[in-house]
Amino acid sequence: IDLDKNGSVSLDELATSLQQQGDTWAELWALGIETRDVKTLATILDADGDGQIDIQEFVDGLHQLRGEARSFDMHLLMREMRRVSDTMNDYFCSVGYRPPEDRPSQAE
Repeated sequence: IDLDKNGSVSLDELATSLQQQGDTWAELWALGIETRDVKTLATILDADGDGQIDIQEFVDGLHQLRGEARSFDMHLLMREMRRVSDTMNDYFCSVGYRPPEDRPSQAE
């Protein structure tokens, strides 16, 4: 899968490998990973979001996604929730908002 042998897999490398090696889909299916959406799969496997999937992310990601389709869906949902949470935190910081528990109490 790591076509350029740099120790990580990009979305393009993953897509190319899956297109050229039909047995890879069968292997994913055998693990219970039922998706044909390469971009979504790559997004989930890329735990740190750097656009590259290293061997640890690949192994950990496939291990977590094993099982029923619900597992895949839950990981996708969790990843999306993290993205939304990060976006909201960035926005609140940019407008100077602090949640009530972070504000000094009026007694101070």
